[in-house]
Amino acid sequence: AKEEANAVERIIQNPERLKKQKEIDEQLAGLAQKREDLEASEAAARDGLRQAEERVQEAVAAEKAVHVELEAADRERDRAVERQAEMERRIVAKRREKEETEENLVKHRERLSGVEQEVKGMERKEMMARHEENKVRATIKVREEAISSFEKVTATLKEEEA
Repeated sequence: AKEEANAVERIIQNPERLKKQKEIDEQLAGLAQKREDLEASEAAARDGLRQAEERVQEAVAAEKAVHVELEAADRERDRAVERQAEMERRIVAKRREKEETEENLVKHRERLSGVEQEVKGMERKEMMARHEENKVRATIKVREEAISSFEKVTATLKEEEA
């Protein structure tokens, strides 16, 4: 048993084996370091991924906010277009109303001019009628004076006859 222990001890203490063991231990240490580096790199990558996902979510939220703002702007623009169209309709209606009013004014002026001509014509006829009336009155007065004069002459003649 002692020989076996010595043989195992020699195998264990064999410089080649020790050298190989040292190389294996160095490789294991290198692999452990590499593993730690990879785990750290993976953790950093996960953290970067998480941050990227957060930025993507922020960008999506910002895009949604911009979309909402654009929709609101579109609605406001549509309302402005509707208001402008309504104002244009009102302007057209007011112009039409103004034109109709002007046409009615022209018609009324024409009627007024016609009525004024009729009034002037009636005034002329009235003046002519007064003139004729005055002529007739003057004629009547002259005849009344003539009759009165004849009556005086007749009365004077009757008195003389008598």
